[in-house]
Amino acid sequence: MVSGPAAARYALLLAAVVSGGCASLSPTACARGAIEPVDFAGMYDKQAHCIASGLITRRCGARYARLAGTGKEWLDAVGGGDASRQDLRANADGRACALQAATAESTPDETQFRVAISACCRQRWPETAASAASASAD
Repeated sequence: MVSGPAAARYALLLAAVVSGGCASLSPTACARGAIEPVDFAGMYDKQAHCIASGLITRRCGARYARLAGTGKEWLDAVGGGDASRQDLRANADGRACALQAATAESTPDETQFRVAISACCRQRWPETAASAASASAD
């Protein structure tokens, strides 16, 4: 069973292999570099998916962000992780947030972009949604 940062690395590797073969591993480095500076520990899971997807979109492109997110969920499904359609929706929201931030009046620098992505993802996936979902599951 693979989990945590190792699962993310394997998912990125899988996406690279699927998208371009073993000779094309640079997208994996791109995606890893996009999310590396962010501390996801303690973050609401859907916000983390959204933010990671948005950052990968900015740095590596929407196509690769989609492959990376889908690969991560696939690994969760076959590796004993917590695969979720909601995670895929959060990933799609991250790509949309990246597009929204990129089409703002002025092109934001990296810090402004991260702030915009975080705000967009918190708005789309408020932590209260997690509380409501767990309460309705009980």
